[in-house]
This record gives sequence, structure tokens and C-alpha cells, in this order.
Amino acid sequence: MTNKRSLMGYVSKWIFSLLWVVMGRINPKIAKTFLFWSLSDNAFVGDAYKDSILQVQALGMSFANPIGLAAGFDRSVKYVDILLNSGFSFGEIGTFTVQPDHSMEDPTFLFDKQAIATSSGGYPNAGLQRTVPALMARRHLPHLVGVSVTSAIQADRSKKNDTLSMDTLEQDIVKAVQMVAPCCNYVVLNLSHPALPISDLLLVPTTLEPILKAAKIQIGKSALVSPPKLLIKVPCDPKLDAKALSRSFIDSGVDGVIVAGAASSRLELARLHIPTEAGLVSGRPLADTALELLQRFYQASEGRLTLIASGGIFTAQDVLDRLKAGASLVQIYTALLYEGPSIVSKINRDLAMLLRREGYQSVAQCIGASVKREQQGGFNA
Repeated sequence: MTNKRSLMGYVSKWIFSLLWVVMGRINPKIAKTFLFWSLSDNAFVGDAYKDSILQVQALGMSFANPIGLAAGFDRSVKYVDILLNSGFSFGEIGTFTVQPDHSMEDPTFLFDKQAIATSSGGYPNAGLQRTVPALMARRHLPHLVGVSVTSAIQADRSKKNDTLSMDTLEQDIVKAVQMVAPCCNYVVLNLSHPALPISDLLLVPTTLEPILKAAKIQIGKSALVSPPKLLIKVPCDPKLDAKALSRSFIDSGVDGVIVAGAASSRLELARLHIPTEAGLVSGRPLADTALELLQRFYQASEGRLTLIASGGIFTAQDVLDRLKAGASLVQIYTALLYEGPSIVSKINRDLAMLLRREGYQSVAQCIGASVKREQQGGFNA
């Protein structure tokens, strides 16, 4: 029986790989549904590529390679561990809110097979009350997993006097991290969705500090063993003040930053030649902006924040560029939908080859290399 199932998985893997482009051309949602089906068959388990040159030390943890699964793919805690068996070194579950978020996910649009756009107004999820038991049930597994949380508390931006209550917002965030801290290796406070008023706090970094400090304290109180790390996810917005944000994050005890979430501004969508009604965009069109923002955070944080790169990563060269720009780890999402789980091992294999070709003996040696070269050449941060 074991040999038969193994053969079926092997055959299924290649069938899925051949069909992936066809499914992706139809619709990203169909591709995602197809991926869920393939994962439930365990067709990709055991496909992981391993190489000692890819090992990374970050956030006080050891990662087999720098490639991680971004939040947004698994909001049911059903697939992350299967994907981690296929080559990812870490995965992120969520994004979750304390109370269920029933915001509608509008139709998803596909652009050039390397971008996804949606006009979703939030993070649809069942709420942490229903999700935490599933998170607790997988705690015995050895995988490195983070949980992404945010606040769905809304304010009517059309009314000048209808602003967020900072006390209410802080209570909501503290409750969220309290619920997930016993279940994961790191907690992400996701501030990257522009439809949620909490993202406005990034414009005035000092207003975030009390919330972040309270969240950090609560994580320490709620952890069952060692406290998980606290990370912040920021949007792919070139207007962000990396220096001010880095200073506030460091002062608040934040451990790292995920750069960056989806792009959303109408000017950015117009620049990318994407219909403005699409709302949020992820994938290849974000690559240049996300890379530039990553470099700014690396320079501003001066090594005091662990950076995780996201946005438009499809190849090993993309990963190497992010590492050289200051990231210790990277996350992918859109590439997974259009290439399937086999893309993880391909990226890792190609990355190991690129590192050796450029004379690196480890990932650590190339982190921030391009920024350091610019600074040595007279670049003024």
C-alpha cells in the first residue's frame, strides 16, 4: 500500500505541474482550489530540496532555507504543514481577527499570470475563537510557523469626528496576540491592508508605540514556553517613512518587519496599468517598489530588525536580490498559485547554485551586500 500511494503521489505531482499553467490562465481562484485539492492528496510531500548553504539563522531560530509561505494562503490551518513538507522552511497562517470578519471577497483578477488583484475590503476569516483550537492542535509539529493577526475595528473615514478609539484598538490587538501567542513561533501584526483604518497608524509612527509595547508584553505573558517574536507587516507603499517607523518599531521591542504587503493606491494602480477598481494588487508588479522599500528599511534599522521580503518574488534571482538588499528571509504567495508547490524546491536549488557561483559560502554572507556596496561607493542613506 505504501509503494502504491507513493507512486500515485509521484504521478499526481507531474500531472499537476503540467496542468498548472492552464488552470492559472483561467482564474487565480480556480488555481487556488486546484492547489488545495492537490495538497490534500499529499502529492508534493517529500519534494523538498535541502542544501547546507541555504541555512539561515534569524529571529533566534534556524531555518533550513530562506523561503517561507506568506499569509493569505491558509486561513483554515489545513495546508501549511503539508506545504512545509514540500520545501518551505517556515509558513504563515492567517490573517485572523478576534471576531469573525465577513467582508466579501470580490472577484479576483489575473494580470499577465504574475499578478493578482482583488477589491476585498478586509481579511475574511472565521475569527480566532474558532481558529485557535486548530492552531493548538498542530503545536507538536516541528515546523516554524507564524500567525498573522490584525484588527477589523472600523471607523468611518468620511466623518471627521469618527476616529478610532486607541484604547479599543489596543484592547483588540492585545486580545489577538494573547490568543495566538501559545500557538506559534512568531506573531505578525498585519498593518498592510489600506481598507482597514489601523493601517493609517503607519503615517504617524509614534501613535503605534503604545499598542506595540502592550502587544509585546502580552506575548511574553501568554506564551507557554519561549515567547514568540513580534513582527510588523507594512504595505508596499513608497510613501512610508522607513526611518521613523524603524525607530518606533525598535523602541517598542518589535523583532522584525515584513516588507511588503499589497499595493493599493490609485496612483500606484494607474502606474502599473491596472484598473483602479481592482483595489489590492500582489505579485510581479510590486517587485521594484517592494525592493526599494526593503533597502530603505535595511538602512534605517541598522541591523536591529530582522527583515522578511515579500512582493513579486518568483525566481531564485529575485530571492538573491532581496537577500542582498537586506532581507534575511523571503515569502512567496502569487508564484505558488501559478507554479504549484514544486516552485519552492526549484527556487532553493537555483538559489544554492547562484550563491556558489557568486562565491558565497552561506546566505548570511550576502545579506545586505548590495546596500553595503552602495554605501561604500558614496551612497548617502
